Amino acid sequence: MLVDRLYYQKIVLKNDYNKMARARDKAREIATIKYNIEARKRNLERSVASINSQQAYIQKAIAKNESMINKLRTDRAAYQKAERELAKQSASIGSYINKTATSASSVQVASGFIKPIQGRITSPFGWRTHPIFNSRSFHSGIDIGGPNLGAIRASNSGKVIYSGWYGGYGKVVIIEHGIVNGKPITTLYAHMSSIAVSNGTKVTKGQVIGYEGTTGYSTGPHCHFEVRVNGQPNNPLNYI
Repeated sequence: MLVDRLYYQKIVLKNDYNKMARARDKAREIATIKYNIEARKRNLERSVASINSQQAYIQKAIAKNESMINKLRTDRAAYQKAERELAKQSASIGSYINKTATSASSVQVASGFIKPIQGRITSPFGWRTHPIFNSRSFHSGIDIGGPNLGAIRASNSGKVIYSGWYGGYGKVVIIEHGIVNGKPITTLYAHMSSIAVSNGTKVTKGQVIGYEGTTGYSTGPHCHFEVRVNGQPNNPLNYI
């Protein structure tokens, strides 16, 4: 009987051991599944955070682009308005010159004109297309990017027939030079920071008449220089 009890106890113990082993294996399996689920959850949370961050970045970029587009629209409207006003003022300058100039029929001057300020020509004479707005406008002179506040000199001898503010041209000096090669010539100097001569002053070639600036419709310091024949703009490079 004792032997039988020991035998059955051994069987029971073995069964208990097997159950414990299976339970332990099951616990490990559950722990592994739980770990994998938590790992996937963490990865998912990181992915969601990354998506939210990217979404916020995209929304900021969209808002910035919309702001830039609105600014470009505003800038374009302002630019086009300025160009229209400058065109009107350019025409009125021609009328003013024809009404005001007095010496064109009687005075002869040397034909050698000089550059009013040393520097690079940043915008030529004639039709030009805006690089961003793609709109065309006529540039009635040349822009010379000399040193800021640099001296601007009379391109030739003559008489000052206008000295002061002229709308989008800013501070302006206009000089009549009389007859040059059989034609009445005037020169115009615009966007000055300050003017050194008054209306009616007789000036000589190379005399300082003002200083470079950015008054009026201007995006930076430069000298806008025009040569006009019978009040109409001509390419200054044909004279200097």
